[in-house]
Amino acid sequence: MAITQRRQRRGTTGSSGLRNNLTFIANQRQNPDANSAARIANRQAVVDLIQQRRAAAARAGQIQVADSGTGG
Repeated sequence: MAITQRRQRRGTTGSSGLRNNLTFIANQRQNPDANSAARIANRQAVVDLIQQRRAAAARAGQIQVADSGTGG
């Protein structure tokens, strides 16, 4: 498998991971419990990391980044 193919797959996984984490955060905000704040903080850290990696990969020309639709 070529390096670019692996990078493209990681980009797809990052998109799924981003979407899954944002959905989890939204659900925690809609239905909070005593541990929601900690869960949200942890998931937000993962979202931030995914976005940083996607931005770095885009700058390096390794992937094309589509709009994540997060609105900010």
